[in-house]
Amino acid sequence: MLRNIAIAVLLASLFILCVDQLSLPWWDMQIYFDDDLLSPVATLLVVMAVGAFFVAIGVLVALSLASIVLMVLALVFGALLMAGIGAFWPWLLMALVVIWLVKDKRHTAQ
Repeated sequence: MLRNIAIAVLLASLFILCVDQLSLPWWDMQIYFDDDLLSPVATLLVVMAVGAFFVAIGVLVALSLASIVLMVLALVFGALLMAGIGAFWPWLLMALVVIWLVKDKRHTAQ
């Protein structure tokens, strides 16, 4: 499993590096750090780090929204269940008494 992840990361990095080298003249993107021009590989690493940061933020937002939706659905279901039991408890009690009275009682042989 870990080997497959490592291979996928290496292939993705190689693909991004190739695309970056091919399209660098088109984008004309240069990053300066303290009056020094960063190399294309360092520029790529900075862009990849910023992209990974935004992907992580997106995943956190998506997971938090999904958990909020699931929690609200669970609370609504619980509220409807409690309201149903609160409204129909006399009928449920009568049904349980009838079932208790009608059920077949087994007698042990003596």
